[in-house]
Amino acid sequence: MVFTEVFEPVPDHPSRVTVTLTEHDGKTSVRVEQLHDSVASRDAHIGSGMEAGMREALDRLEEFVVSQPN
Repeated sequence: MVFTEVFEPVPDHPSRVTVTLTEHDGKTSVRVEQLHDSVASRDAHIGSGMEAGMREALDRLEEFVVSQPN
């Protein structure tokens, strides 16, 4: 899945997000890659505390997936 994300504090610097799901031996891995147009844009995004929010979202996704019947 590929989409554009606009981070509100720097709306003129959208980033491209690529989410890749890969299955291996019955387990699925998720890779999230976010490409910013500049180091300043990347640093502003990281400095916003977004990492904690992303970790929480991925933890919730894991809980949901694990709770589903096979």
